[in-house]
Amino acid sequence: MGDLPFDISGLSSEEARKRLKKYGYNRVKERSRLADWEILLNQFKNPYTILLLFTAMLSTFLGEKTDALIIVGIVLTGGLLDFWQERQAHRAVEKLLSMVKVRSSVIRDSKEMEISAEEIVPEDIVILRAGDMVPAEGVLIKEKDLFVNEALMTGEAYPVEKKVGDYLYMATHVVSGFGIMKVLRTGKDTEYGKMVEKLKLGKGETDFERGLRHFGYVLLETATILILLVLTINAYYGRGVINSLLFALSLGIGITPVLLPA
Repeated sequence: MGDLPFDISGLSSEEARKRLKKYGYNRVKERSRLADWEILLNQFKNPYTILLLFTAMLSTFLGEKTDALIIVGIVLTGGLLDFWQERQAHRAVEKLLSMVKVRSSVIRDSKEMEISAEEIVPEDIVILRAGDMVPAEGVLIKEKDLFVNEALMTGEAYPVEKKVGDYLYMATHVVSGFGIMKVLRTGKDTEYGKMVEKLKLGKGETDFERGLRHFGYVLLETATILILLVLTINAYYGRGVINSLLFALSLGIGITPVLLPA
């Protein structure tokens, strides 16, 4: 710390806690965790699953309780298995993310310390060295041969030399040199945070997702047409509307892949 100006003392720990409470954590977006009931509910949003459950209800109405129980049992077993696998996957990802913590060097209480980048607040003094990610946005107050890669923000392929008074953007990387930055903005208030928010709002379907959705609609339409056709033919020959409907639904279910993603 001998190379730091005498007047760079940074925030006190108490002031940093107050600012953290006021401005919140230095995150671009809040972490959203799906509740178990949400994951479970997602397993039954498939239109084919709803069709199966409707068939089970119709079987119960006709007195075919054994068939209804078999259908419900298959749907519940498949749904619970999918729920368990998806839940385990979500929790595994959360565990991995919790292990990956970006840490930054700051000056607080007149001494250098290393903290989680999420705990950085406005007015913090951040020390930047080669290989560091700029954890927030701010102005450079001291530097020595500092070069920063700003390709993420500006598209510039080559590192940019930074001088005292220059602005530094969050999520850019220090290529070489040394610098001290005074933080002005954190989290969603940064340009990087605003950019991520715009990209999130403008997110559209991929070609694969559109193709899969279209394929699912085609299958559902085909099954619906066949159900109506078989129902009409059986009703014409006087085989009973309810029994004809049950037979038609069974046929429609048989030709559609129930495990197709919704």
